[in-house]
Amino acid sequence: MIFMFRQFFMSIPKELFEAAETDGASEFKIYSRILLPLSRPAIMTCLILYFTGTYNDLYGPLIYISSHDKWTMAQGIKSIEDIFNLGPRDYIVPWNLVSAATLLSLIPVLLVFGFAQKQFMDSMARTGIKG
Repeated sequence: MIFMFRQFFMSIPKELFEAAETDGASEFKIYSRILLPLSRPAIMTCLILYFTGTYNDLYGPLIYISSHDKWTMAQGIKSIEDIFNLGPRDYIVPWNLVSAATLLSLIPVLLVFGFAQKQFMDSMARTGIKG
């Protein structure tokens, strides 16, 4: 994500900073009035990627969550598979339950993407533009 922000800020033309300094803007004003609004697509892209990675993390929460009541969706889906593992020969997974749980776990990710879609698409459109 640091690399993504670096690449985004490197693509901003220096003339923009020079024009703001000529107008008498301070460093903070340049950052708050110019850079932050311009970097909204990069921020939203990082937010979507970070949320998706954190939400789908399976082994990270196993370190600090011991109660079954507080399991994440990924742990719950994995437990459905583990419950039906009765032995080396009796391994029959109810894939219909696993598929239904996976579909339900996609809803929050799709909601976050739906709210941030415009900014995400703006960042994708800007990747091909040279300054």
